[in-house]
Amino acid sequence: MICWGVGSLSLLSNPDWPAYNYAKYGVYEISKAALKRYTIQLAYELRDTNIKVNAVCLGLTKTDFTYFNGGEVN
Repeated sequence: MICWGVGSLSLLSNPDWPAYNYAKYGVYEISKAALKRYTIQLAYELRDTNIKVNAVCLGLTKTDFTYFNGGEVN
């Protein structure tokens, strides 16, 4: 799974986080939080098998969605 920090429940509930009031992230951040929770549940369900489930946070990438903040997109 590929995730991003915007789905962090700790960050989403912190008024000091720079993206706390970004209305544009509303649905996007909810979907990322759900993806992280699904990853945890899937890992739990498959814990006794040879299948390993992980999430990777690639970090902020420079796109119009992020107002061109972050690293380069390759």
